[in-house]
Amino acid sequence: MTQKSKNNPWGRGDLLAIPRAAEPEETYAYNLDEIKAMLAVLPEPAFTVVLAAALTGLRKGELRGIGWEDFTGRELSVRRSVWNGAAQSHP
Repeated sequence: MTQKSKNNPWGRGDLLAIPRAAEPEETYAYNLDEIKAMLAVLPEPAFTVVLAAALTGLRKGELRGIGWEDFTGRELSVRRSVWNGAAQSHP
């Protein structure tokens, strides 16, 4: 396991490249059955990323910025986010 993998539960950052697209005029929230269907077919680390996104409501940049050190076992703290490929710390 690389140092980056130890610090970032999502593994290698290059696997999480998010393609740029036009922002939709409307957003869509997946329902529980749709989330369960996605999780049923996803391998790791995608399973964990989608589960964390569904359970927390974090934005993409916040999800990309969290690491194991941000999780106490009971609480997840958002201390940084990733925007345009650079980490931004939150006070």
